[in-house]
Parts: sequence; C-alpha cells; structure tokens
Amino acid sequence: MSPLQPAWNPHHVSVDIQSLHQPKRDWLPHVLQDMFMTKLSKYSHVQAIHVYCDGSVNSSRSGCGLFIRDYISANLYTNTEVSRQVLAPMSSTRAELYAVLEALHIVAPLHENVYFFIDSQAALYALQSTSPHGL
Repeated sequence: MSPLQPAWNPHHVSVDIQSLHQPKRDWLPHVLQDMFMTKLSKYSHVQAIHVYCDGSVNSSRSGCGLFIRDYISANLYTNTEVSRQVLAPMSSTRAELYAVLEALHIVAPLHENVYFFIDSQAALYALQSTSPHGL
C-alpha cells in the first residue's frame, strides 16, 4: 500500500461535515440536540452500529470516551460505553482520533454498517485525509 493511501477503502468511507459556524459552547444544549436528531434521522438504525466518540484534554491529562449502540432491529439494541485515560500528552484532535481507534477495535470484527458521530471538525478532516501527516 502506498503511504499516501488511507488504510481503509475510500469507496466505503464518507465524511459528512456540518459546521456550526460558531463555537459549540455558544449554543443552547437543546438546539444542538435538535440539530443532531435531525442529522441522525438520515442514517439507518436497522442492522447498523452508531458510535459516538469524544476526546478530552486538560492541563494534566488526556482521555477519550465512546458510546456504541448496536441496532439489532428498530426497537432492539445493545449499548457499550468505554472511557480511557490516555497516559501520553496529546492534542484534543488526537484524543478524538484515539476514541475512533478504540471504537474500531470493537466494531470492525462485527462486519456491519457503522456510523461514527464525532464533534471534532479537525478529527473529521484528518479521517478524510489521505496524507500520513494529517494529524
């Protein structure tokens, strides 16, 4: 594989980026939730896995969390929650991508449709990039 090719098949990966045009902290939570639910309605629930990832960095530590909902049918699903403290200092973008990597370890062996929901625009652009230096 060429170093400029992503490790995944780009024909099966698409990135849907919707910018808020102002910082997330300036939005009321219920408005963000309504926007997210509208976006979520575009994606299938049946026989699909939804993964919600987040990374966090403060002055003394880094970490990530993820929530996985595996839809068996429209009204039947299982939930998995994972949180990790990351020992190495890193940027918030790398913490987000670490959450994605943790999720991939869990969902890749299942060979199902997977939708990732990530609130970091920089992480989404890094996932979309074919450059090995996108991080």
